[in-house]
Amino acid sequence: MVLRFLLDYAQIYADTTFGTRTNFVELKKEIKMGIQNWSEDIILVDLHREPQMGDELKTTIDIVHDRGDCDVILDFSNVDIITSPSLSKLLKLRKLLDDCGHRLVFCSIPAFTRNAFKVTGLDGFFEVVDDRSAASATLQCQLADEADFSEYS
Repeated sequence: MVLRFLLDYAQIYADTTFGTRTNFVELKKEIKMGIQNWSEDIILVDLHREPQMGDELKTTIDIVHDRGDCDVILDFSNVDIITSPSLSKLLKLRKLLDDCGHRLVFCSIPAFTRNAFKVTGLDGFFEVVDDRSAASATLQCQLADEADFSEYS
């Protein structure tokens, strides 16, 4: 019921703001995928099982490419396996964020999925925390430190 309300609201917003049906379809896709602006500076992505995970990562890459001013938290709670194409998208997303001076944080990775990162040698390549609150705290601390630094510059 809540999702239906959000979709109706999104359609009204898209129709009045953008005047095109295409933007509504994209917004609906992002809501269905679980991609959300968690704050002004952070995008939270609830990843799902393959093959939807690949689509979610591609959409996230597109959003980051368009915005260029955000950090990303990927929640792996619902992920059981990671395919090679998804690993490639994760690497691309990390590079894109690094190039923009932003961070990618993984959270809630099940043990089996965590082993996939170990087997591929990528376990030390990505920033991993226990849960969403730890991910948010990690990013918020960095934002606060940057604000303090710029205050003294």
